[in-house]
Amino acid sequence: MFLGANTLNVGSNDVSTTFSGVMQDGGQNGGVGGSLTKIGSGTLILSGANTYTGDTNVNRGVLQVDGSITSNTFVNHGATLAPVATLAGTGTINGNVVNKGRVSPGSAGAPGMLTVTGNFTQATYADLMIQIANTSDFGVLNVLGTANLAGLLNAALLSGFVPAVGESFTFLNYGAVNGTLFIFDRNIDNLPEHWEVSYLPTSAILSVVAGNVPVPDQGSTFLLLVLGLLGLVTYRGQLVRRQS
Repeated sequence: MFLGANTLNVGSNDVSTTFSGVMQDGGQNGGVGGSLTKIGSGTLILSGANTYTGDTNVNRGVLQVDGSITSNTFVNHGATLAPVATLAGTGTINGNVVNKGRVSPGSAGAPGMLTVTGNFTQATYADLMIQIANTSDFGVLNVLGTANLAGLLNAALLSGFVPAVGESFTFLNYGAVNGTLFIFDRNIDNLPEHWEVSYLPTSAILSVVAGNVPVPDQGSTFLLLVLGLLGLVTYRGQLVRRQS
């Protein structure tokens, strides 16, 4: 599929679709690259090696990259739209990713590794969802550049799996890291154990530790919400200025 310098909007009928071909443009030689915008509540699966060079925007639903794209990718925040805009898949994003919605390596109910060759930046009101099926099957976000972290980490246990104290999951790789992620309730399934996150020079590890910890109070939650809303207002202001 040749995009030229056009923007392709996909998903207005809310139907899930798989595209196994190649989307390309003429942007590699200094021209304006074509862009892709995911709209609607369905899932768009890209399984081919796409070479278009304009931006990718995920405004609603799921964009699942199981092949590759050569594009800076923006997972946008739509406060009034459900489901939340999500970037998923087991492929490669050859570019930077800015997450203002949700990033979830793998597919629904099936963890996997999603690779970002550039930088990954997550906003205060966004979340990184890591699905965990067992000790050898869990989601991994593989960032070759810098991971600029804020917002939430959501550890989603699948199929009744409950990890044991002492087990750990390396869920994030990076070339460098700034910031941290926040787990709202670190206690696990009403058991006397909780999550802890360790940030090493090139990876982050989610570990299971004995005992329970307090859940943040409403004041802390309110502060996090206010910070998220301020970020959203700033982002929308920048978006309006770009469009004007």
